[in-house]
Amino acid sequence: MAPLADEFARAFQRSQWGVSGKVEPRFFADSFAFRDPDVSTKGLKEYASGTGTVLSNCRADVTEVLVTGPSTFVIKWRIEGTANVPVPGLRIKPYIVISTFTVNGDGLVDSETDAFSIPSWDILLSAVAPWLPFLAPEEPSVQSPYA
Repeated sequence: MAPLADEFARAFQRSQWGVSGKVEPRFFADSFAFRDPDVSTKGLKEYASGTGTVLSNCRADVTEVLVTGPSTFVIKWRIEGTANVPVPGLRIKPYIVISTFTVNGDGLVDSETDAFSIPSWDILLSAVAPWLPFLAPEEPSVQSPYA
């Protein structure tokens, strides 16, 4: 599992598919499903299209990769940039995404479940009223070891 997780993380960092939608299909099962706190998709095309539509001018920097089981691994990454919803060009405060991937018997990723280091309401509120004192601080810049 460790070699796959490492190769996957390097490809993720290189193509930025977590924010660009430019996935490398060779890693994914036809049955791929995605979930995060706000969205759920089935199929790689729907995932790629949604990611490419919702986000723009974003950067994803892998900070850590962990093998968590015989068929699961986690990639922690920092996101920064802009979103196109609810309005185009909305600045996304940098935060950490924890993506858990499951791998099927053929060695292909068949699911991704994302969790965020801050609540979705904080992300949205930070975009429109960043001065509010109760909001989480921005995640500091990182240099990805997978770049």
